[in-house]
Amino acid sequence: MNQSYINDSHDVSFSDKKKKDWIVSQVRKFWDVYTSTSKAFYNDRYKAVERTLHMLGRPDTNQFKKILVPKELANGDASQMRIDWSPLPIVSKVFKMIHSIVEKAGYDIDVQAIDPAAQDDKEMYYADLQSKLIMAAELAEAGVSPQEVGLSKEDPQTLEEAELHMKFGYKHQAAYECESALNLILKDNKYDEIRSQVIDDLITHGAGIVFDDIDFDGEIKPKYVRYEDFFCDPTNDPFHNDITMAGHIEEMSIGQIKNFSSPEEFDSAEFDAMAQSGTSKKRYNHTRSERAVQDNNVMKHVGVMQFVSHSEIPYESIKKEDGKTVFGHKTRGNKNKKIINANYDLIYECRWVLDTDYYFGAKLVSNMKRDANDLKKGHLNYHVVAPKLYENKTFAFGDQVIAIDKALHIAWFKLQNVIARAKPKGILIEANSMNDVTVGGQKVPFKDNLAMYAFSGNLMYRKVDDDGEVAGDIPIRELDNGIKDEADRYFGIIQQEMQLLRDITGFNEITDGSTPNARMLKSVGQMAQQSTNNAIQYLMNAEQKVTEKLCRSLMMRIQDAAEDGTIMGYQKALGSNSMEFFKLSKDVSFRNLGIYFNNHPDMYEKELMVQRLETALQSGQITLSDVIWIEGMTNIYQQKLYLDSRIKKNEERKAMLERQNMEVNAQTQQQSLQMSQQADSQKMQMEHQSKMEQINAQGQWKMQIEQLKMQGLNIQEQEKSRARAYQTDKNADAKIVSTEISSKSKETAVEEE
Repeated sequence: MNQSYINDSHDVSFSDKKKKDWIVSQVRKFWDVYTSTSKAFYNDRYKAVERTLHMLGRPDTNQFKKILVPKELANGDASQMRIDWSPLPIVSKVFKMIHSIVEKAGYDIDVQAIDPAAQDDKEMYYADLQSKLIMAAELAEAGVSPQEVGLSKEDPQTLEEAELHMKFGYKHQAAYECESALNLILKDNKYDEIRSQVIDDLITHGAGIVFDDIDFDGEIKPKYVRYEDFFCDPTNDPFHNDITMAGHIEEMSIGQIKNFSSPEEFDSAEFDAMAQSGTSKKRYNHTRSERAVQDNNVMKHVGVMQFVSHSEIPYESIKKEDGKTVFGHKTRGNKNKKIINANYDLIYECRWVLDTDYYFGAKLVSNMKRDANDLKKGHLNYHVVAPKLYENKTFAFGDQVIAIDKALHIAWFKLQNVIARAKPKGILIEANSMNDVTVGGQKVPFKDNLAMYAFSGNLMYRKVDDDGEVAGDIPIRELDNGIKDEADRYFGIIQQEMQLLRDITGFNEITDGSTPNARMLKSVGQMAQQSTNNAIQYLMNAEQKVTEKLCRSLMMRIQDAAEDGTIMGYQKALGSNSMEFFKLSKDVSFRNLGIYFNNHPDMYEKELMVQRLETALQSGQITLSDVIWIEGMTNIYQQKLYLDSRIKKNEERKAMLERQNMEVNAQTQQQSLQMSQQADSQKMQMEHQSKMEQINAQGQWKMQIEQLKMQGLNIQEQEKSRARAYQTDKNADAKIVSTEISSKSKETAVEEE
């Protein structure tokens, strides 16, 4: 090892910084400074384990035995305290509730292209959309459909919808593809599990750490780093934006160490000595794997460190024949060249096995992340947020409640001991008054007298003692015994500590569900819930900030991968369309992409929105399809705007329908009037015709009557003529008969004579 590098910092040539000796010297210096000065992270690992056990509801009860029982019995089974030493999981319940509230506070990641070129594309798209909508509105009366103008069914149909679309629906193609790649990386690496672990560390230790890297297969990998395994140089920045050194401790097998080592390194004597050494005892790891427990020589505790060094790197600008200037690394020769020296942040990394001299993998990082806005600044792979940081020391919820948890356990164990030592009820006996009791000349033995009192409650005793004096008290008096007020005192201490725990965390009887009141007003419950949310809001912000820092780092890697073509490994998941975009649009690496977080609405915002939707649906302002569509949105602001837009659109549709109905009614009334007039005219004609027909009919009837009358008169005359003829004939016949009778009578008279 070249000792001249030990005291050097960055005042070394770029060529010397590539050497392993210089990198290892810097790693040793950083490590020595950290272990001797810092109070957080890896140097706080023993206290971190204690906090973790308290948060899990499994504190070490031996510490309480040393306080409550004699020293010689503290670690044995012959304890005089007759209690159950199982921990009381009160703090763990609060820890779980806080974790649940923070984890449920979800959000959507929104990537937007914010560079000038993207803004120009957005304005051109908006202008084109507006022109199509205006043209469609003007040509609608002529029967031209929006599709014929160039609008699809998915496009906005009004200018107001277009404005909402530009706010929430529009996304530049570069931003859309990068957001798809970002969500894919987070999903493939199960970021929801990483996020849950980060929340645990923020609550317990006051800091959350994630790490991103590119594995041997070229895939981007975000990883979780435990609080007690992390280390960095001192800082007072809660977001650790100014750190120049960071690293973590991890367990690696001999095979993994070989993968990161060069052939010269694992063929060295240091490697053989490291392989034969045991596992470092400095790293307190209470979750060690079974493999590490079975064979200490298999798994090694390895330190991984990255640090930033400023270097002046020469570049050259060459002027081509066509007048264009090209920049590149310095090469030999000076023809048509201009040498430019620029200061850049370079990232170095190194690994070493703790408690050994074996350093390996010392190199200049090959996949350095640089922001398109500032290519000179390099970024470490670690993303740290410690919301309560002072003098390089984190202050967490776990630190605040350890003292309360210990006081709770002490009071709880003493309460158990009081209950276990409680005596049953007893009696106090004045034996002299019950001795030599004589009944009916017979003495009643003391034992029999006491048994009679026990079974029947009757007691015989002497009112006068041996000296002839009258006894003042009854010889037997009941003793209450029991636990008395000692248990009440310890139980009161437990309640006071629990209330103190609520005061510190911001929880109350409503939010922790301990004593809910059915008659409590809804507004009071909302205020109580809001109070709890305010108390832990800093944890939500810190967790979101960790995710934001990680996403910005992943976006840099996605842009780099799009430029060098390594993103092709995600072709199956992203799809062929995205791959074609990355092939054709390598300028995505120069895009300025902004990452925004759209918070999901909380419980009361959701409830309020549901009430609004129900009211609007019942009043007919929106339809059921509108409700389903709005409920699918996770942005509360977007829900409000779209609800307002739908109400206005439906009201306009109703007004248009009313106008159409009025026009239809007017047309109907006009048609009815015309039909009425036509009906009246037809009626008059029909009446006239009817009258004429009646007149004609009456004339015909009169003629027919006259004809009938004439026919009747003729018939009467004919009948009269017939009657006269008949009468004439009848008279003639009568005369004939009479004549014949007269002649016969005369003949008879003649004969008689």
